[in-house]
Amino acid sequence: MLRLLRMIGLGFLLAAGVTALVGPPGAGWWGVPIGLILVILTSVLLSIARTTGGLAAAPPELVQAALAAGRTGTARIDALRQTGTRINDQPVCVLDLTVQPRHGAAFRTRLQDIVPLTDMPAHQPGIRRPVALLLEGEPDLQFVDGQVPPAAVQDVPPASEAIPLRLPQPGPLRADGTRMRPLISTSRRGRPLRALAFTLVMLLTAGLLLLPQRAAVEQTLAALPEGRLHLDLRSPDGIDAALRAVQEGAGHDRVMDVVIMEDLIVVDAPVAAGEVNTDEWTYRRGHLERTGPTLIQPDVAQEQFAAGDVAWETLWPAAQQAAAEQGLEDPGDVSFTVSRDLAEDGEWTGPVLVRFSVGDEYTETFYVMEADGTGLRAA
Repeated sequence: MLRLLRMIGLGFLLAAGVTALVGPPGAGWWGVPIGLILVILTSVLLSIARTTGGLAAAPPELVQAALAAGRTGTARIDALRQTGTRINDQPVCVLDLTVQPRHGAAFRTRLQDIVPLTDMPAHQPGIRRPVALLLEGEPDLQFVDGQVPPAAVQDVPPASEAIPLRLPQPGPLRADGTRMRPLISTSRRGRPLRALAFTLVMLLTAGLLLLPQRAAVEQTLAALPEGRLHLDLRSPDGIDAALRAVQEGAGHDRVMDVVIMEDLIVVDAPVAAGEVNTDEWTYRRGHLERTGPTLIQPDVAQEQFAAGDVAWETLWPAAQQAAAEQGLEDPGDVSFTVSRDLAEDGEWTGPVLVRFSVGDEYTETFYVMEADGTGLRAA
């Protein structure tokens, strides 16, 4: 479970990184502290679990059942090694044992336990101590000093590699003799399955967290073949995505003013079709935001126009044509403004025009054209 939680934490960090990379500025920051807390906390707990995993005392019911069934034997301590870990200022040690059961063949095993400093003499190599064999046919054991008569302590054959090494299976024992096992096997054979499961958990977590940034991710994937990390919003696809988002947010397709830049589109749209009160909407990296009422409100509702009245796909080709007329290789950091022109009565209710400028660090020429993409001319 701890490993799954750690992978969930990594999923948070992955989603936060992707969001910061492809989403709007400031997006994804919330996933970093959550991911770090999960990863750090579970890593600490896993480290503690690895150190103390084999230290749990056997349930008294198992010990008594083993003694009643006569599953006892004698364990000789062959080696004592400190792990460097201390719990309550007492060392955690690894004991290499050779065990001679009361019935059956001898075997070697390994036991990790807290050995109090005052009990070190009883754990020195060569010491023989009675043990209870907790499960039939398994190497799980518990020291039972004082619970069997001294005469039951047997001779133990010399330590030898000819004696088989048998290690307990992973997982602490319950009172009924069953083991508490992890959700996914920790055996060597199960490593590929664990790696696959943990990777899927991380990717699933990241995928769920990235759902709000789906548009930004899709735009990045579409822009990568062009060598870009983000979609150029001056392209027809970029403009279409922004205007569709504004239409869904505002509930209609009427606009007052549209400013199109490489990574940002700003749209002034009426609160409702035909109304004068106008809100400002911004679209960046797949994210639409209503920033509030515009600073300058229109005088009359006739300033608005339908977004479908503009041939948006002609904007970038017109900028390229203007750049060629100026002897430039490309339009550079050009931006477009689309709004109505002044009418004879002095109101901004004239025809819809597209305005932009093209130039270099020395000169700049302003251009204007009709909403249908015709009539490109220097202003």
